[in-house]
Amino acid sequence: MQSEFSKIRAAFEAAQEAAKEKAQLISSEITDLENERTGVRKAAPHTDDIVAVFMRGLDSTAGDFERQFASHLKVFYGGDDAAEAVSRRRSAKILRMAPNKLSESERLARSVSGEKTLTNDTVIAYFLREKIAAEIPALVEKLFPASRNGMKEADRAQSLADLDRKISALRAERDAIVAEMAAARQAVNR
Repeated sequence: MQSEFSKIRAAFEAAQEAAKEKAQLISSEITDLENERTGVRKAAPHTDDIVAVFMRGLDSTAGDFERQFASHLKVFYGGDDAAEAVSRRRSAKILRMAPNKLSESERLARSVSGEKTLTNDTVIAYFLREKIAAEIPALVEKLFPASRNGMKEADRAQSLADLDRKISALRAERDAIVAEMAAARQAVNR
C-alpha cells in the first residue's frame, strides 16, 4: 500500500512540477511580449503621422483666423456706423489684428504699459498655409530622419492590440494552471 501511495505521490509531485514549469514558461512568454509591447509603444512615429499632427494644427490655426476675421468684420464694419468706419480713410493692419476685440480697459492697459500688438500668427498660417504645408514633410524627414522608418499610428495600434490579446490569453492560461495546482494541492492535503 505504501508503495502504491508513493507512486501516486510521485506522480502528483511530477504533475505539479510540470505545471509549475509550464506556468513559468508562460510567465517568460508574457515578459517577452510585454517587452515587445514596450518597443512598439516607444517606436518612433512615422513621418506621415508627424506631418498629420502639424497639418491639423495648421488647419486649426487657419480656421481660428477665419473666425477672428469674421468677428473683426462684424464688430468694425457690421454696426450702424459701418459706413463711417470705412470713410475715415483708416487703414487696418491685418497682421496685427487682435485675436479678439479688446475692451476699453485692455486697450488702456496696453497703451499705459507700452505693450505693442504682436503679429497674429493665425493670419500667417491662413495666408501661407499651402507653402507651410508643402514644406513640413521634407523638414520633418530632414530634422528627424528616424521618422522615415517609424511606425505608422494605425500599425502601432494594431500591433498593440494584437500583443494585448496574446498577453491576456497567456495570463488567463497561466492563472488557470496556478489555480488548478492550488486546487490539487488542497485536495491532496485534506
